[in-house]
Amino acid sequence: NLREVLSFRLKDHSEKQVSVFADDAGLDYALLRGQEEEVEFSFALDVGGVRGARAGREMAEMPRFAFDERAGVLMFRNGNTTYLVHDQPGKLGVTVRVGKKETFIEGDGASRRGGLQRLREAAFQALENVDRRAIE
Repeated sequence: NLREVLSFRLKDHSEKQVSVFADDAGLDYALLRGQEEEVEFSFALDVGGVRGARAGREMAEMPRFAFDERAGVLMFRNGNTTYLVHDQPGKLGVTVRVGKKETFIEGDGASRRGGLQRLREAAFQALENVDRRAIE
Protein backbone atom coordinates (compact mmCIF):
# COMPACT_ATOMS: atom_id res chain seq x y z
CA ASN A 1 0.00 0.00 0.00
CA LEU A 2 2.57 2.60 -1.13
CA ARG A 3 1.50 6.25 -1.23
CA GLU A 4 3.73 8.66 -3.10
CA VAL A 5 4.56 11.94 -1.39
CA LEU A 6 7.20 13.40 -3.75
CA SER A 7 9.36 12.11 -6.56
CA PHE A 8 11.70 13.72 -9.07
CA ARG A 9 14.64 12.84 -11.30
CA LEU A 10 18.07 14.30 -10.63
CA LYS A 11 18.98 17.05 -13.09
CA ASP A 12 22.54 15.92 -13.87
CA HIS A 13 21.80 12.19 -13.42
CA SER A 14 18.45 11.69 -15.15
CA GLU A 15 18.73 7.91 -14.73
CA LYS A 16 18.31 8.43 -10.97
CA GLN A 17 15.10 9.32 -9.18
CA VAL A 18 14.43 10.48 -5.63
CA SER A 19 11.23 9.07 -4.12
CA VAL A 20 9.61 9.97 -0.79
CA PHE A 21 6.70 7.67 -0.01
CA ALA A 22 4.74 6.09 2.81
CA ASP A 23 3.35 2.68 3.53
CA ASP A 24 1.75 1.17 6.62
CA ALA A 25 5.14 1.06 8.39
CA GLY A 26 5.91 4.77 7.92
CA LEU A 27 7.68 7.27 5.70
CA ASP A 28 10.68 6.29 3.56
CA TYR A 29 13.17 7.91 1.17
CA ALA A 30 14.62 5.97 -1.74
CA LEU A 31 17.06 6.64 -4.54
CA LEU A 32 16.00 4.66 -7.60
CA ARG A 33 18.07 3.87 -10.69
CA GLY A 34 17.12 3.22 -14.31
CA GLN A 35 13.85 2.56 -16.12
CA GLU A 36 13.29 -0.47 -13.88
CA GLU A 37 13.47 1.85 -10.83
CA GLU A 38 15.92 -0.45 -9.08
CA VAL A 39 16.42 0.60 -5.44
CA GLU A 40 19.94 1.96 -5.05
CA PHE A 41 19.32 3.20 -1.48
CA SER A 42 16.32 3.07 0.84
CA PHE A 43 16.50 4.73 4.22
CA ALA A 44 14.10 2.28 5.89
CA LEU A 45 15.41 -0.81 4.12
CA ASP A 46 19.13 -0.12 4.45
CA VAL A 47 19.28 1.83 7.71
CA GLY A 48 16.10 0.81 9.53
CA GLY A 49 16.72 -2.90 9.19
CA VAL A 50 13.61 -3.81 7.19
CA ARG A 51 15.63 -5.99 4.81
CA GLY A 52 17.04 -7.86 7.78
CA ALA A 53 13.54 -8.27 9.22
CA ARG A 54 12.32 -9.76 5.96
CA ALA A 55 15.22 -12.21 6.18
CA GLY A 56 14.06 -13.30 9.64
CA ARG A 57 16.28 -11.02 11.72
CA GLU A 58 14.84 -8.63 14.28
CA MET A 59 13.78 -5.32 12.77
CA ALA A 60 15.15 -2.09 14.15
CA GLU A 61 12.66 0.71 14.69
CA MET A 62 11.66 2.73 11.64
CA PRO A 63 14.18 5.53 11.03
CA ARG A 64 13.05 9.05 11.97
CA PHE A 65 12.42 12.01 9.70
CA ALA A 66 11.97 15.68 10.58
CA PHE A 67 9.57 17.70 8.43
CA ASP A 68 9.71 21.49 8.43
CA GLU A 69 6.44 22.39 6.75
CA ARG A 70 7.14 26.13 6.63
CA ALA A 71 10.56 25.66 4.99
CA GLY A 72 9.48 22.80 2.68
CA VAL A 73 12.32 20.56 3.91
CA LEU A 74 12.40 16.92 4.99
CA MET A 75 15.51 15.81 6.92
CA PHE A 76 16.96 12.48 7.99
CA ARG A 77 20.31 11.26 9.25
CA ASN A 78 22.30 8.18 8.36
CA GLY A 79 25.30 7.97 10.70
CA ASN A 80 27.28 11.20 10.33
CA THR A 81 25.52 12.11 7.06
CA THR A 82 22.50 14.43 7.02
CA TYR A 83 20.11 14.53 4.07
CA LEU A 84 17.74 17.43 3.40
CA VAL A 85 15.09 17.00 0.71
CA HIS A 86 14.08 20.45 -0.57
CA ASP A 87 10.67 21.10 -2.11
CA GLN A 88 10.53 24.88 -2.28
CA PRO A 89 9.77 27.41 -5.02
CA GLY A 90 12.99 27.63 -7.01
CA LYS A 91 14.74 24.84 -5.08
CA LEU A 92 14.08 21.15 -5.71
CA GLY A 93 16.72 18.59 -4.78
CA VAL A 94 18.73 17.01 -1.99
CA THR A 95 21.45 18.53 0.18
CA VAL A 96 23.93 16.00 1.56
CA ARG A 97 26.02 17.08 4.56
CA VAL A 98 29.00 15.09 5.78
CA GLY A 99 30.80 16.92 8.58
CA LYS A 100 31.34 20.47 7.34
CA LYS A 101 31.10 19.52 3.65
CA GLU A 102 27.78 20.18 1.94
CA THR A 103 26.68 19.20 -1.57
CA PHE A 104 23.40 20.16 -3.25
CA ILE A 105 22.11 17.73 -5.88
CA GLU A 106 19.56 19.54 -8.03
CA GLY A 107 16.28 17.92 -9.02
CA ASP A 108 14.64 18.23 -12.43
CA GLY A 109 11.50 20.28 -11.85
CA ALA A 110 9.89 19.00 -15.07
CA SER A 111 9.88 15.45 -13.65
CA ARG A 112 8.42 16.44 -10.25
CA ARG A 113 5.36 14.50 -9.02
CA GLY A 114 3.58 15.28 -5.75
CA GLY A 115 5.12 17.47 -3.09
CA LEU A 116 6.15 17.54 0.56
CA GLN A 117 3.00 19.55 1.30
CA ARG A 118 1.17 16.21 0.93
CA LEU A 119 2.50 15.37 4.40
CA ARG A 120 -0.16 17.82 5.68
CA GLU A 121 -2.96 15.62 4.29
CA ALA A 122 -4.95 13.46 6.68
CA ALA A 123 -3.64 10.25 5.09
CA PHE A 124 -0.09 11.18 6.17
CA GLN A 125 -0.79 12.83 9.55
CA ALA A 126 -0.57 9.55 11.48
CA LEU A 127 2.96 8.62 10.32
CA GLU A 128 4.76 7.74 13.54
CA ASN A 129 8.30 8.20 12.21
CA VAL A 130 7.85 11.87 11.19
CA ASP A 131 8.57 14.70 13.64
CA ARG A 132 6.95 17.97 12.57
CA ARG A 133 9.30 20.74 13.64
CA ALA A 134 11.59 23.51 12.41
CA ILE A 135 14.91 22.35 11.00
CA GLU A 136 18.01 24.42 11.63
